[in-house]
Amino acid sequence: INQVVARVQNGEKVEAASVEYKYEETFKKATYSVIPETKWTLVLTGDMNEIMAPVKDMTNYILIIGAVCLLIALAISLVLAQRIAQPIKKLTELMNKTAELDLVYDENYIHLEKNRDETGTIAKAIFHTRKALREMTQKLTSVSQTMLENAEKLERLSIDVQENAYNNSATTQQLSAGMEETAASSEEITATVSEIDSNVSMITDKVREGA
Repeated sequence: INQVVARVQNGEKVEAASVEYKYEETFKKATYSVIPETKWTLVLTGDMNEIMAPVKDMTNYILIIGAVCLLIALAISLVLAQRIAQPIKKLTELMNKTAELDLVYDENYIHLEKNRDETGTIAKAIFHTRKALREMTQKLTSVSQTMLENAEKLERLSIDVQENAYNNSATTQQLSAGMEETAASSEEITATVSEIDSNVSMITDKVREGA
């Protein structure tokens, strides 16, 4: 300060400034300024602890407010994350059921369709897919039942055809045996006719001899 006063007395223009120093084991800070009209040097000084106390209080206050805001933000984030994760978890369960072809209608998942975010859109798509798969399964079941009934009818017809084939085979054998008997009878008749013819010729010769 004495140097500043000396510079002012020498006519120099001294700008306002501040200095830090140690006095009796206490850190202090002084700010000086020269009043142009009177050329007086105005000096304000104070302990650094006293000067920094409001700053420290304000810093602690800001830190506390920041920590509280951070905790509130974390709590809100956890709540929002839970609200987002819960529908996703339910949708994952529903998709796993669909992958395992468990297409039974379940009312526990209907509330997901009312969500106004992306999870609601995904839920609607999954419900539509499950409905289409249920209808397809019902159609496949109906077609399978019809095919099973037709297969049973075909089996019965095959059995009937097989029985008829056996009957036709037996009839054919009977006809073959009858034809063989007829052929044998025809041979006997032919032999008999030949014998009669011989006898007639003999009788004719005898008659001639008798004549």
